Amino acid sequence: MNVQMKFDMRRLQQAIKNLEPLVKKSRKELVEQAAKGFVKTVAEVTPPASKGTTGSAAKKQGEAAITGDLARVMLPVRSRRNAQLQDPVEIYKRLRDKNTGRINPRNLQKPYPVSSTQYAALRKTLIARVGWLAAS
Repeated sequence: MNVQMKFDMRRLQQAIKNLEPLVKKSRKELVEQAAKGFVKTVAEVTPPASKGTTGSAAKKQGEAAITGDLARVMLPVRSRRNAQLQDPVEIYKRLRDKNTGRINPRNLQKPYPVSSTQYAALRKTLIARVGWLAAS
């Protein structure tokens, strides 16, 4: 997906130029501060945010969705006795729906046994990305 955006920055640049004598910050500091606010706003409305849920509530909702999705298709196992363990990252990549980002278990009868340490690492990685624009 190629997305191109074009911004007309002339009004913003003029406003910053007019504001500079009134504030004891340089243009660079003002732009950095404005950019931080913009990025924070974008992160708050990035999925899993929805009409009624934004901010930390949406983040918790996204974390719960990840935990639930992983639990539907993977079973963390500590010992290797009687179980052939599979790579949780490969399972995640194979079953992840590219459009929704959710895991689609398809016709899975029972969860795949995976190493509990690898499962925890994958879960931690995915939860860290909740609320940020992650394309992969």
